[in-house]
Amino acid sequence: MPYEDKKYKLFIQSLFMAKNKYLAIVGILIALSLFFIIFWEQPVEEAISLPEQIILPDNIPVKQPPLILIPDSRNYRIQVFNDTNNTYQFVSMFGSFGNEEGKLKQPVDIDQEDGKIFVLDREREEIIVFNETYDFLYSFGKPYLDIAFGFDIFNGKIYVANSYSSKIDVFTLDGKPLYSFGQHGDKEGEFKIPYDIMVDKDFLYVADAGNARIQKLTHNGTFVKAWGRYSRDDEGFKQPASIGKLDAILFVADMANSRIKMYDEDGTLIKIIGSYGRGEEQYKQPSKIWVIDQRVYVADTANHRIKVLDSQGNLITIFGGYGRGTGQFRTPGIMMPRLGISSLSLSSSV
Repeated sequence: MPYEDKKYKLFIQSLFMAKNKYLAIVGILIALSLFFIIFWEQPVEEAISLPEQIILPDNIPVKQPPLILIPDSRNYRIQVFNDTNNTYQFVSMFGSFGNEEGKLKQPVDIDQEDGKIFVLDREREEIIVFNETYDFLYSFGKPYLDIAFGFDIFNGKIYVANSYSSKIDVFTLDGKPLYSFGQHGDKEGEFKIPYDIMVDKDFLYVADAGNARIQKLTHNGTFVKAWGRYSRDDEGFKQPASIGKLDAILFVADMANSRIKMYDEDGTLIKIIGSYGRGEEQYKQPSKIWVIDQRVYVADTANHRIKVLDSQGNLITIFGGYGRGTGQFRTPGIMMPRLGISSLSLSSSV
């Protein structure tokens, strides 16, 4: 017989032998207390250990790093990468050259919204839309787009820098044209071959390449401010090609000067990154900037690679290299068009 059972039995027998009935009652109460202590001791210990065994429900979401989609322009495809401890690994790719629906001829920009992937193709002059498994859905843009280089999506609207039409065209997500603004010129609110556009909740910013400036406007195109001029010095640009925003800092790809310039929202210069060359801290015609998950991705186009920067412009890593294989690129983003200074009607100031 277990020790606890013997102890309990002897205690009960002693109670019945007691001459004082009150003592017997007290003893019975003590016996009941002893019973609960002995026989409920183990379940209490199990209850204490339960938190170590809790399994989270399957439907609790776990945040995964986003996939990085890069337009590989001269390979006529989109390459998909993931980020594992700052090492970008090739995952998959989609797209191939052709004139048929869903084919690509020169993809230059990309964005995602509502489970769809929007790819701007410069040569096809349209935006081609895929689902998350890279199946073709639909395309739009013709006859409105004329060699467009960049676009942005904000609040259910697609803002396209319609480069050779020197204006901004706005579409719904399903491709319905809404309105446009701007015209060719160098006055406030006018454009000369705008390359890219970035939209936030208050304003939009246009890389006005032919005028060598950045323009800040309202969402309906009302001019707010502009900065820049054609120059190699710190105050100037030579074909500002792309613009992105991270933590209230604007990153501008100054393509023909082979550098990245950082500004606050009012155009005050914060920092200049890079110079012409092939080194880790150098660029050759950077043409595209994408901001994804608190990182800045720069298409270092003529070096056929992607550079990843943090919010302060510090280099995190580089991936890519010239070639046709997986993980390699041929001019990601856009190559600098063969346009002379006179063609762009740029300012002669240096």
